[in-house]
Amino acid sequence: MTIQIRRTVASATATLALALALARSDGDDPVTLSVTWWGGDARHSRTQEVLDLFEEKYPNITIEPEFSDWSGYWEKLATATAGGNAPDVIQMDQLYLASYASRDSLVDLGSLPELDTSNLEQSVLDMGKSDNALYGMPISTVAAGLLVNRDLVEEVGVPLPDMSTWSWEEFEVWAQDVTKNSPAGTYGTGIMTYEFTLQNFARQHGDELFDEETIVIRQETMANFFQLALDWTTGGAAPPASATAESAGLPLDQTPMATGNAAAIFVPSTTITAYTAASGAELELVPLPTPDAGVTKYDYFKPGMYWSISSRSQHPAADAFISHMANSIATAG
Repeated sequence: MTIQIRRTVASATATLALALALARSDGDDPVTLSVTWWGGDARHSRTQEVLDLFEEKYPNITIEPEFSDWSGYWEKLATATAGGNAPDVIQMDQLYLASYASRDSLVDLGSLPELDTSNLEQSVLDMGKSDNALYGMPISTVAAGLLVNRDLVEEVGVPLPDMSTWSWEEFEVWAQDVTKNSPAGTYGTGIMTYEFTLQNFARQHGDELFDEETIVIRQETMANFFQLALDWTTGGAAPPASATAESAGLPLDQTPMATGNAAAIFVPSTTITAYTAASGAELELVPLPTPDAGVTKYDYFKPGMYWSISSRSQHPAADAFISHMANSIATAG
């Protein structure tokens, strides 16, 4: 479900922009550029491939990679930023972009004349803005979905309802039935922990999570969202809260979906490749349940990730790197 942004590898404009960015200051002098990102093994592998292409094209630049899984990434980044040691190039998420931008921790990419954004739709580019300044270069867009382990569902013999029309109530009953028919320690689902899922739930109930300035979701909607989690954990659809807390910091390949102990979990669509590789099972991404029989008007896309430049970076090569990531087809998905 990842939506690939238009890119052109052989764009003369992009090539010129990259050359100008390098020539502006660093020239052919050796440059070390620190780059940080989050993700599982699959994302690390794909990202490293793109970094290798960049280094091949610009042999005077050496990429110093730093990466970790999601659970530890933001703590490390916050510590590095507070200490004035943030990497040159930072993989950023929508949840944190405005916060880092408001603390002057990121460069306004729109102020970089050499940066080429010609291959991105304006509507996608606007997703990287905060207070009308471009602080993150969107690389992909994603949707929220429910990831279902088809092999496990078939094994326990609990058929899925019509996923094009199912409600939250139907989903809860189905997940409870899966748990009842599974070995101890295997559950129908996990609770919803992604902010992205909360945003979708809010939209289903006529709300938004944020406006341009603050949190605006109604208390009633927020309470209903957490009531689902309580009902699922006490009713057996999902593991108890203690088990959920224990698994929260695990690497992706040790999570219940990866180990075959969850029939369905709520995820961003970009994670299906990593979960499939980790689980070895047949996984399918399906629409979220809704309160009104499968109406999908609430669904929306958000950036799968951004690339941002730390305000402490002194390297014009960081500009070139962002252009490379925005215009190289190798970064798609």
